[in-house]
Amino acid sequence: MALVSTPGLIYPPIFPSTGTLAQNGLLSTVADANGEKIAMIGQVWWPGFTSGTKNIDKIGFLFGAVTKTNGSTVTVSLQDVDFTTGIPVRPDGTQDQSITIANADGGFVTNAWYNTGSLSAQRTVSFGEHMAVVWEFGSFVAGDLFNLRNLNSGGMTSSPTLLFTASWAAVAVTQNVLFHFSDGTYGTFASALPLNNASVVAFGNASNPDERGNTITMPFKAVCEGILINANPNGATNEYEVILYDGSDSSVLRTVTQDAQGVSASNSYSYQKYMFSSPITLNAGSTYYTVVKPTSAGTANVPFIETNSADYWQAHPYGDTSWHAVTRVDGGSWTNVTTRRYQAYLILQQIDDGAGSGGGSAVYRPVKCF
Repeated sequence: MALVSTPGLIYPPIFPSTGTLAQNGLLSTVADANGEKIAMIGQVWWPGFTSGTKNIDKIGFLFGAVTKTNGSTVTVSLQDVDFTTGIPVRPDGTQDQSITIANADGGFVTNAWYNTGSLSAQRTVSFGEHMAVVWEFGSFVAGDLFNLRNLNSGGMTSSPTLLFTASWAAVAVTQNVLFHFSDGTYGTFASALPLNNASVVAFGNASNPDERGNTITMPFKAVCEGILINANPNGATNEYEVILYDGSDSSVLRTVTQDAQGVSASNSYSYQKYMFSSPITLNAGSTYYTVVKPTSAGTANVPFIETNSADYWQAHPYGDTSWHAVTRVDGGSWTNVTTRRYQAYLILQQIDDGAGSGGGSAVYRPVKCF
């Protein structure tokens, strides 16, 4: 085993480069007239380093506001991509595999995560293959509508989400779609983040809980030099600590104190690097907590995202369900929140290259970074 230099490597892979997506929340895109459609286009992705093919048999997504009083239905289909007609790129209009959501379907309601039943046929896809998912009315009665909720990307998007009214037009969001494969695993588009919620929690030293962060079990040995956290002190007198705990016994390994007056603006969000006074070696197979702990009654605000199921983390950067939120109050026992993640990451200066006698642990190469 040998350690190789990786100065400033953020691990697990960070969320999209707009940096503060969670507090931007979700945006809805509406179809409310006959013939209107919503589409997402991207490259199919699943975790790991395998190529080959998988079979998509179901689709997951998040409804926004729904009005179905008059009896409309919605059809979801997988389509090929038309790269030749013009900008923006668009679906080719042929429903290759599809399913229609009945008006009486109990999941077809406002602000609900929806998993379809089995498509009319499975679609065999290659890793990285371009594909389109299209939502449209299967039958339409005036007055009905449906919205799809996607992550607000602050005006930036790396893969197209489209709305068709009179013509196709791009919508600046980060795609929110989930693919269920016939082998029981999950994937998505390479630039998508399947989620059920994106928001911010405000808490202080008298809150319950008063510590919030993430747990991570290291897949390789590494040297850590700090923690990257997206947070907002929410006031010039509000302070907090950023702590690295040993997950086995909750002992404090490193602490960095944040004075709210030390950030550029005490009422805005930004990623802050909290560098340790000395680096620390993290061992493969060991669990650690990266935590924010307010030290004043005033609140710190920390963004988070949530999925509808812990299994859906497979379709996120890192692709591992073991990385999730933890909380506790007054130094008590930790509570796992398996469907939530705060925006807290390790900053690594060295990682194991997997070489040498005894095999070592394999280098983890982030496969879905933003």
